[in-house]
Amino acid sequence: MLGIMLKKILKIIRQMPKICYNKYISNRRKILMKKFKIKTRPSEEIMMAINGELDDKLISENMKKMLEEAYKIFTHDLNGKLTVCTPCCVSEENVEKLIKTPVRELSRELMWEYLDAVNLDETGLEIKHFLPKILEFLVKHAEIRLDTSLILDKCHFEKKIWNNEELDFMYRFSKEFMLEVLKTEPKTERIENFSVYMTMFNLGGMKTEHLFDIEMWKKASEDINALWHFEEMMYSYTEGYTYYSYAFSSNSEFNEQMNLWMNSKEIAEIFLPVIEKYYFENPEMDYEEQWRLDQLYSVLEKNLKK
Repeated sequence: MLGIMLKKILKIIRQMPKICYNKYISNRRKILMKKFKIKTRPSEEIMMAINGELDDKLISENMKKMLEEAYKIFTHDLNGKLTVCTPCCVSEENVEKLIKTPVRELSRELMWEYLDAVNLDETGLEIKHFLPKILEFLVKHAEIRLDTSLILDKCHFEKKIWNNEELDFMYRFSKEFMLEVLKTEPKTERIENFSVYMTMFNLGGMKTEHLFDIEMWKKASEDINALWHFEEMMYSYTEGYTYYSYAFSSNSEFNEQMNLWMNSKEIAEIFLPVIEKYYFENPEMDYEEQWRLDQLYSVLEKNLKK
């Protein structure tokens, strides 16, 4: 009975004059948006193919230099052995390829298979051999794990196997990489939200205090895309614009660090002027964009008074 009634209602709506119909749909959309947070995701047209990676021409010269430095710093020799689960996780044929193929020439598929496998290397040194290629795929935003936040989880940078030169590079790389990400609109070129990458570095065993640095964020906020990253994080990756909530972020200490940072007076002081400037320069924003910015502005105003 209910199904018949719904069909009749839909028929009446479709028979409305076009102007009335469009107005009806528009009003319903506004009501729903006020009632629920409608989370929009990038369309296929503005995303790279799922198996794609950025062309070298789209990588900044600075990141290219850092990748070359990575290939020079991380040079662990496998000595013809790879202690990884076989054949359940990695086939014998692909183990052979992983050992014999020059690191620069490793395919995305091989890297995915290796990172997804159960690793039996108790020393933790084998990952050093593959790290330059992992970082290259990361910079090119190629998919090499089920979730981006897991890309570095086998590195365990908290262990003593990493020397000062290697750790220094990773801290420099992570900061430069984050600044590059924050320059890019988060719904293009398969760019993840910045918070996913911060989670990734944390899950890799790195300390992440330098990525919360206020001076770094002041610099980043000069590009409007930093605002879009921050807004998307607050909208899609938090509970009530207050608590960071990401499925793979299992470190409670990091999550609390994220909470304190995003709710800080200092961050409010950075982004409130950016939003105000955007309001002034874009008086004809569409409804959803304005609604979402209004929500964020209201939250930041409260944080400013802390």
